Amino acid sequence: MTISGKTWLVLNQASGSYDEEREALLLEGLERAGRKPDRIVDCSSDHLPDAATLDNAGVGFLVVHGGDGTLNSAIGRLDGWAGTVLALPGGTANLLCKMLYGEAEIDAILDALAAEQLSPTRRPCVKGKGWLALAEVLAGPGANWADVREEMREGNIVKVVAGAFDAASASTVGPMVALETPELGRPEGY
Repeated sequence: MTISGKTWLVLNQASGSYDEEREALLLEGLERAGRKPDRIVDCSSDHLPDAATLDNAGVGFLVVHGGDGTLNSAIGRLDGWAGTVLALPGGTANLLCKMLYGEAEIDAILDALAAEQLSPTRRPCVKGKGWLALAEVLAGPGANWADVREEMREGNIVKVVAGAFDAASASTVGPMVALETPELGRPEGY
């Protein structure tokens, strides 16, 4: 895989799986691969870069360490960018990274990068108004429960209780979710 331009690393220091040891592992592995980051963007406090920002900075390689939400948000901003993204697992489920690398850990993925054993791929995705899903779409009550989980991470007990009540209500009497175009699944929804 031939990569030109600067390297930026996006990570989420607010993630439950973040720690300084993991960041050091990322930096060491990227340096071994000859891709020491020119800039580190912490998406919990900095804005995620868009295509124009990366182009203007001469970035050709964006490494994103995070969960599926972070990966979707970061990659969703890159329409029109001609660079390469390396997704690294750093969340709870890591569905996209499991699709790309199986159960490989970060150090194995970075070793494969250093050995030039990775090749670029285009992923099928689902795109909606203002969002991108690279691995799955979470809709209906499941999305409500995901919001509750995020509030738990932030330690906001009032929002956790209120969100749990709303999610439980949506789970029992809320509207059903169905995919109409193309028609898939059960007609009555889920």
